[in-house]
Amino acid sequence: MTESAPESDNRVPELFRHLDRRGKVIRVGAIAFAILHIGATLIGGAIAPIRHFFSPIVGFYSDGLRMANAWGMFGKPPNSTHVAIEAVLPNGKVFLVSTTDPHARPFLDRIRDARIRKFEGKLAEEGDRVRIGAQFLDYYCRSAKESLGEIQEMRVRNYLHETRDDDGKITRQASNSIVFVRRCGEKPSVSGVRPPAGPLSRPPPQEGGDM
Repeated sequence: MTESAPESDNRVPELFRHLDRRGKVIRVGAIAFAILHIGATLIGGAIAPIRHFFSPIVGFYSDGLRMANAWGMFGKPPNSTHVAIEAVLPNGKVFLVSTTDPHARPFLDRIRDARIRKFEGKLAEEGDRVRIGAQFLDYYCRSAKESLGEIQEMRVRNYLHETRDDDGKITRQASNSIVFVRRCGEKPSVSGVRPPAGPLSRPPPQEGGDM
């Protein structure tokens, strides 16, 4: 009886020490690149002192080659922290009717009103205010009248947040301004009177609560 020839061993090495030299170099290079990229991305989002400390190590990769600044590169720069809808009574009192600020709403209200807050957020853009602003505030003229009584006008206040550069220097101060006004009872043909631009020095008193 003749012995059969041994079958060739086609098994893939399971341990790093079993790899040949080429396999070890490829794997070490891949792991080193992954560590460099993840580290540079995390460092790039850290505060300025941390970025400056690690700059000699990852600076060329992240800043020179710009390989680690992809997060949010296609995102639109934020313009507004939140939008508030205010009701002005004939006696001049101002009441906060609604806001996109999540901190001003209970958790269940945030879930229930997610869609309406999405529309409110669109009022930060001038094109959307022209398109839907008058009809949107007409709705609040009717709904807020049930609890506040006679309402003179509804208005949209846009809150801009503070922005800083990579070194922590303020590039824009926090501010707020009225960007749209709608007198309750006006016909749609005369919608959306816009007051002069420019932030107010401080927000008006917000009596009542978020309805």
